[in-house]
Amino acid sequence: MKERYGMSKVSEVLRGSKRAEMKALHFDQLSTYGIMKDYSDKALKEFISSLIADRYIETEGLQYPILQVSDLGKESIEKNREKN
Repeated sequence: MKERYGMSKVSEVLRGSKRAEMKALHFDQLSTYGIMKDYSDKALKEFISSLIADRYIETEGLQYPILQVSDLGKESIEKNREKN
């Protein structure tokens, strides 16, 4: 997704939305597509908000905030990769 989308779009991808846009943007090909399909949109947005509050994710922009993995988030991902 190249860190160009907001919370709603990320939630749609994680839930495996069947909207035509998902296929058109090839989001249905992502490894993360549908991996949280058992969670509600509200629950995922609350989870993403927690990641923002804990500074693993940053937002850019005011009216339509875009999500970006922060330096702390990148460090956490790298540490997790090293464990596996």
